[in-house]
Amino acid sequence: MQLDTQHIYRVALDNIGLGATGETALAKLSGADEAVFVAPLRHEPQVAMQRKIALKTIADPMRHALAGQRGRGVEIDYAGREVVAAWR
Repeated sequence: MQLDTQHIYRVALDNIGLGATGETALAKLSGADEAVFVAPLRHEPQVAMQRKIALKTIADPMRHALAGQRGRGVEIDYAGREVVAAWR
């Protein structure tokens, strides 16, 4: 199946109601020990399919999501900020 990345990016970049720092971070596993962001980040729009992240250093919410878990809570994000997060 193919999806138009512009539609995914539009959803990922829709920050309405997420406050000054809120965003949607989307990533996929790209190897046994790393993942890659698959959509732009609010403060780093150029990262899509460019920025790889080591699983051992990835933020807990993303680690949970990449492990197939679902949940929510107050966590530390990839930028080191305390955030209210949800993952799946």
